[in-house]
Amino acid sequence: MPRRKIYDAYAGDFSATLRRSREEALTLLKNIAGEYESRGFRGILPSFSLRKCTREAVRSLLAFVKLVEEAAAHTSLEIYPRCHIATEDVEALRCLLARIRPLCVLVSVELSSRSVAAFSCRDRRVDLLTIIPGVSPRILRGDAMYAAERSKFFEITLSHLLGASAREVAQRLAFCRPYVEFLARKELPLLVSTGPRIEFLAASYRALLAFAKEVLGYPADFAARAMGPLLKAKIQENVEKIAGLRPREGVYIEQA
Repeated sequence: MPRRKIYDAYAGDFSATLRRSREEALTLLKNIAGEYESRGFRGILPSFSLRKCTREAVRSLLAFVKLVEEAAAHTSLEIYPRCHIATEDVEALRCLLARIRPLCVLVSVELSSRSVAAFSCRDRRVDLLTIIPGVSPRILRGDAMYAAERSKFFEITLSHLLGASAREVAQRLAFCRPYVEFLARKELPLLVSTGPRIEFLAASYRALLAFAKEVLGYPADFAARAMGPLLKAKIQENVEKIAGLRPREGVYIEQA
């Protein structure tokens, strides 16, 4: 299948994978990368979830980042590490952002409460806001304004929508549709991703775009742009920040 420049921003959660041997974890990640490559994706962001700001969590994250870098060296697929923060505690969120931001190419936060949503829409260290059906608060106009100014993405995952009874799936979709309509109206970028459960990997990038349009009602051209060039630009910007080429907002150091 010819590849299009589409990325899966949440290509499974690998927090538990590190409990295996390093060789097993690396093999699993390489196999998943092969699946994505065969389905026409340009790149993926495997995720590591964090809930508490502890040294152990940060050490495990560092091991995960090194694992992703090693897997990326064995494939033509673009692979970048993502940090996913799932907490209702704003202080824990502040602590985690201070410690993990330099490690991950993409940092996401679950919209788990009103205070977390307000903070995450305003803090420049957060790239992506994940909508959780039945949990996430309404996106206020001020949240949307700050999110737009700071070039943030919103996200809905197949893992959070599917894997339940038909009635529950219908309820989850109904919960998400007002968010989708609001984001489309405000022209805010929405990513449709696999999510933490890799078994919900779409048959192809085309299937993921079709789901965004036909099931969620998000315009296909908006989805393709968000999951393609816009996400790639954010990835490139953050890679340059990690490399020290963007020491502060609006400053870029030219390489010799």
